[in-house]
Amino acid sequence: MKKTDPVYLLTWYGIPLAVLVVLLAVCFFISAQAFSIAFSVSMIVYIVLCVIVLPNRFASRLEKNALEMERTFPQQGFTYQYKFTAHDGIFYIDTNGRLGVVWRNNPTALQFADLSRLSEVRVHDGQQFNGTALVSCRFRLDGKKYKIATLRVSNGQLPMKDPKVAEAIGKANTLCQLLLTAQQNARSKGGNI
Repeated sequence: MKKTDPVYLLTWYGIPLAVLVVLLAVCFFISAQAFSIAFSVSMIVYIVLCVIVLPNRFASRLEKNALEMERTFPQQGFTYQYKFTAHDGIFYIDTNGRLGVVWRNNPTALQFADLSRLSEVRVHDGQQFNGTALVSCRFRLDGKKYKIATLRVSNGQLPMKDPKVAEAIGKANTLCQLLLTAQQNARSKGGNI
């Protein structure tokens, strides 16, 4: 499965970088006295653009594209029983043996995988000392490692007894059980679904 589309990333990350270069060039050619004011204002605009606007556009684009692709599932012979939205993509599990994924860095492509080639399915609680910052369902598909994060803490950790951690471990366990059920069903049908 192709998690990243370089053209898509270049478009979304290249444009802000180009804007930064233009802003810096404009600030450089302004007189030295006005430079600090112009630089400060342009950096504030740039930070607002890159920190607030673009991440929200990424998320909404992923969800919109996934909803559009969901409408085509019947024509593709794909019916899912479970849908999970994670930080890095949207996962559709068909307990008959297929997995559909729309990756965050490749939101224009819906990719399917035959779960008969699934292995090493497990819950990872990410425990370090007395807490965790990442809970996930981890597995290998065609020998490549994948994870579906059910909890991601960006600053610090949550204690293992926190209700959010327990809920995330429960979700990861549910995902693992669904993947294992789908794997068994795919293997009983002979794979290559």
